[in-house]
Amino acid sequence: MRHDVAKAIAAHQAGDLARAERIYRKLIAAKRDLFHANHYLGVLRFQGGHLEEAKQLIGRALKIDPTDDNAHYHHGMVLSALKHHEDALSSFDASIALKPKNPSAHNNRGVTLLALKRHKEAIASFDAAIALDPMFVEPHYNRANALRELRLFDLALAGYDRAVALKPDFPARGWFWRGVTLFALNRDDEAVACYDKAIAAEPDFAEAYFSKSLVKLSLGDYTEGWRLYELRWKTDQSRARHFNRPAWRNDADLSGKTLLAHNEQGFGDTIQFVRYLEFFRGRNCRVILEAQKALALLLRESGIEVIERDDAKLPPVETLPPFDYHCSLLDMPLAFGTTLDTVPASIPYLTAPADRIAAWGALLGERTRPRIGLAWSGNSAHTNDLSRSVRLDTLLPIMVDRCEWFSLQKHVHDYDRDALINSPLRDVSERLNDFADSAALISQLDIVITVDTSIAHLAGALGKPVWIMLAFHPDFRWLRDRDDSPWYPTAKLFRQHADGAWADVFERVLAELDRIAPAKWP
Repeated sequence: MRHDVAKAIAAHQAGDLARAERIYRKLIAAKRDLFHANHYLGVLRFQGGHLEEAKQLIGRALKIDPTDDNAHYHHGMVLSALKHHEDALSSFDASIALKPKNPSAHNNRGVTLLALKRHKEAIASFDAAIALDPMFVEPHYNRANALRELRLFDLALAGYDRAVALKPDFPARGWFWRGVTLFALNRDDEAVACYDKAIAAEPDFAEAYFSKSLVKLSLGDYTEGWRLYELRWKTDQSRARHFNRPAWRNDADLSGKTLLAHNEQGFGDTIQFVRYLEFFRGRNCRVILEAQKALALLLRESGIEVIERDDAKLPPVETLPPFDYHCSLLDMPLAFGTTLDTVPASIPYLTAPADRIAAWGALLGERTRPRIGLAWSGNSAHTNDLSRSVRLDTLLPIMVDRCEWFSLQKHVHDYDRDALINSPLRDVSERLNDFADSAALISQLDIVITVDTSIAHLAGALGKPVWIMLAFHPDFRWLRDRDDSPWYPTAKLFRQHADGAWADVFERVLAELDRIAPAKWP
């Protein structure tokens, strides 16, 4: 039997997996409690992607011999792949307790801690792996990933550079994340070079093409940027839906046809790109927009036929009315060949309902001072919310007494509530039922000051003067090195000059407030 185990392991190591599996299973059928047969069949099934079976087999092996460090290690790998991260951590700990000088165990323990968002502990594990084997590339790379998630971009970049130095044929994902880090530092050309290397190593790497598009769009290269941006549909994070009709890219005559336009991302994206629906007027076609419920009334007021959907859930395609073609709002810049010089920026292109405007006018009463609306935080689920949102207490110094201040926040974080109570802001959140209410309130204001949220887009679409406070590395739509926006002629941009440096932004906003004489206000 020992000889058969050796034959199975030899076949396994030689890559003859089918033969190895036959022998392992034959051995287990004859004697269920054979440690090596259970252990290595579990490894083999793990390699084939059969995770639950692998978990059971290696778990059985550990019941037979709980003192084998390698079995604990492989059990941790399987549990990690199953996203049972706490259990995986226990397995790696058990493996390290039995064999402390295994750099792979320390590295994968770090990966598990990183999945649990325990970044500092993860870095300690990667450091332990590197100390045991300084030439081991993976912990250098993984440590850089942890530092990047902590927004320690310069340190992360040094880690990626070390990994590249150790392994010149760095894997595609390594070049990709190095590019992401450089992009976060606004080192755009270097980021593109990294994405190109990732693409050269893996030509079907959709995330690299998509990330390259964000750089191109940030630089104003809309011709290549919008073309590459369409490849977001092929990424793992895509919300692509399988429509039963063809996509439209301005490549088919719509006369007598119905086009389903649909949003795919956040409120701000819908507001920004819904302007393209104006292009279809006079084309002898019907355009239906599937959009978030909270925007529906506002969009209908602007003459758009809307199918409401839950803000967090996409309805089955089968429930939609009949249509001939479909097009996402964010694919319309590509369909219409938008460049910086041809951005459709006729404002206002959205209008609040007249009855809501009248109701807010009555509620606010006579204007005695300039009115300013303020929004300081966005959706916490946004991938970049940590850098784009601010705490309300940091904005208290700009709220000068000669102005009347209104909160445009529908949702207020618990940590901002005391600051809101102690601020001069008038909190009307209980009356903001949807974006039609927000638009009507904004119609009564003189200026909107906001971070990069849907409120920035709403104010811009309404043609209201809007001052947008931007992070050092802002979203692609705000471009680079300019204080205006081709998308919103009434916008003024206040950019950070260094990552996280809001104080200077607030000082410039306050200086702009001081510069404006009351006599110039309506």
